[in-house]
Amino acid sequence: MNECVAGWMHDADAGCPFTFKKTVGRSHPFGKNVTYGTINNTPEKCKHWCLVRSYCLGVDFSVVTSTCYFLREINDALLVAAPTVNHYEKTRCARLYTTTIAYSPE
Repeated sequence: MNECVAGWMHDADAGCPFTFKKTVGRSHPFGKNVTYGTINNTPEKCKHWCLVRSYCLGVDFSVVTSTCYFLREINDALLVAAPTVNHYEKTRCARLYTTTIAYSPE
């Protein structure tokens, strides 16, 4: 299951210009553990760690061990089934466009 999560206040995610695409029950190989005690031990802290580092392209978070793994490269073909891990890929937000309608009284 993929879902885009965004909004700093709502989900402690980046919001624009970045958001995270969440893939439940999947993990990516080659992640590096960046959890130290209570540092980066929640999904929000883990995603924030990635957000403030330009070289981080995503994170995997184990919901059983509360462990955060950061990723320097992402390849969807390498994602493997991992029932206790959620994969978060850093993505850019799409630009929002608005339409302006001119009003002229008749």
